Amino acid sequence: MIPMKGVVQIAIAVVQEKDLFLAGPRDAKQVLGEYWEFPGGKIEAEESASEAAIRECLEETGIAVQVVGQYPAVLHDYDHGTVQLHFFDCRPASESPPPQTPFRWIPRKELSDYVFPAANQSLLALLAAAENQSR
Repeated sequence: MIPMKGVVQIAIAVVQEKDLFLAGPRDAKQVLGEYWEFPGGKIEAEESASEAAIRECLEETGIAVQVVGQYPAVLHDYDHGTVQLHFFDCRPASESPPPQTPFRWIPRKELSDYVFPAANQSLLALLAAAENQSR
């Protein structure tokens, strides 16, 4: 991956177990505070985007995951800066403990009840479309 100047590269683990997704609220003191998010964070110089998603998920939730696919990346301009989000389709690597607070398992059909940052909207639409196709 070639970093774009001034664009923060973020890896996101979209962790699915059956029809549940792992998400949690951002801290109110953070940028985009109180929005909900999937586990993720900045990609370090020495790691790939998928490695960053795995690392961030373990750090934030205590759950080890494996990447099984990838969703389309999103480039988004916020007032505080531009981010490129790399979304990875992940599954727990083994029998997992409950996620660390504040993360929790949310049923796919309830994801729309939570407010996620604008850059997540195309991913949420894909997840909702997958639910509609399975009916």
